[in-house]
Amino acid sequence: MAASASALKALQAWKILHRHARDDIDPLRLQELCQDNDRVSSLVAVHNSTYVPTQRHNRVQQQNQQRMLIVDVSRQRMTSDTLNHLLRLASARNIRGYIRQLAWGQNDPGDPVAGAAKADDHQATSAAARKQSSSSQQQRSHLERDGAQSMHIALRAPANQGLEMLLFDGSNALDGIHHMWNRIERLTNDVRAGRIVGFSGKILRDVVVVGRGVPVMALMFINEALRRDEDARIASMNNGNSDSGKQKKAIPPRRMRFVSSVDPVAAASAVDGLNPDSTIVVTVSLQRRRSGGNKNDDEEINLATKTIHKWLERGLLSSSKLSSTNNTNQRSSLLDAILKKHTFLVTTTTNNNESRNSRSTATAADNVFILHNHSIREAFTTFTAAGLLPLALVYGWNIVEQILAGGHDMDKHFVEMNPRHNIPILLGLCDIWNDAFMGGCNSSGSTPS
Repeated sequence: MAASASALKALQAWKILHRHARDDIDPLRLQELCQDNDRVSSLVAVHNSTYVPTQRHNRVQQQNQQRMLIVDVSRQRMTSDTLNHLLRLASARNIRGYIRQLAWGQNDPGDPVAGAAKADDHQATSAAARKQSSSSQQQRSHLERDGAQSMHIALRAPANQGLEMLLFDGSNALDGIHHMWNRIERLTNDVRAGRIVGFSGKILRDVVVVGRGVPVMALMFINEALRRDEDARIASMNNGNSDSGKQKKAIPPRRMRFVSSVDPVAAASAVDGLNPDSTIVVTVSLQRRRSGGNKNDDEEINLATKTIHKWLERGLLSSSKLSSTNNTNQRSSLLDAILKKHTFLVTTTTNNNESRNSRSTATAADNVFILHNHSIREAFTTFTAAGLLPLALVYGWNIVEQILAGGHDMDKHFVEMNPRHNIPILLGLCDIWNDAFMGGCNSSGSTPS
């Protein structure tokens, strides 16, 4: 990394930016810059979504024929010349090569463009989900050993469009990803429609997520956004997968709560107001997400899970006719039945011996979702079962499908759009400008409409 930083600073484009910041920008103030209308308009990027809702989303389609994302970086201490200099820096660092590697799935953290497949020699079905070409056997072994294959674009690629993202063994990663989608859709539809009920026979409505780290934090962010969205709010009240909003009687929306520590006060607060009869517990345990991971985190998540399970068991056994039984086998069977009905586990290990403690969160194979190695990079694990399962339980698969489609739409924009109008690139370049040349200040805004 140090060598890479030194090489970056040695570039002519970097030196030009340094002089530009010192000589041209330092004397200027933001108030003066914002008075230049031409400058302001040149620093606004607009992405018009290409996502078209399916027939199941007719109501949404009628309300919103087209959605757009507006990113305004005009409140940065920069000019259009600054942006041009930054784009030259990006070009000097072969930003398009980096993006191509992400799109193809060969992402070596040490050198992301090493051994890049010659994308120009191939016609891909979609730039956002390209068919991966093999490189040298040496690099393939290196990537297999380090598990560095990048598949986050594949996690959002649509099904039934003939797309491929090949793994090292030649299999299509999208097959497993879409199989997981189908499994989550069937399960959550059955739960929401009451075809799968809780231990006491009541409909399961609320979800407690036990976990920590970036995937759970991102899930909290998405949940907060959906709570304020009218379509998602209606979907959270509905039974089944309908988004019509028509109910025989008014019912409250489903709720999602979070537990990330063994703190008994936090656990009590998370389940406050929830009924064990209608609550599902989803544990996100990613203890194998990377070598050298913090084992204390995983132990704490296991303990937090057991705490919530005790709450479930107390509440459900107290209402059972067999709650006072002294028969050990009978009581154990009751506890297993409770866990089977009310708990799910999302994990990354396929080793039964290593996952035995975690599997106490779910006694049946149908309750366990195992993430593939290519899907366990923390920054985008939210688009796996770790995020999709809780979201689908609370808001329904139709809402989750729209989230996936929106993610794929932005993937296409990132891969296909030229850097001058590429929103992720522009935001990244602004961060470089602020961190490296403006003393760490940062101010940017994006507005969906």
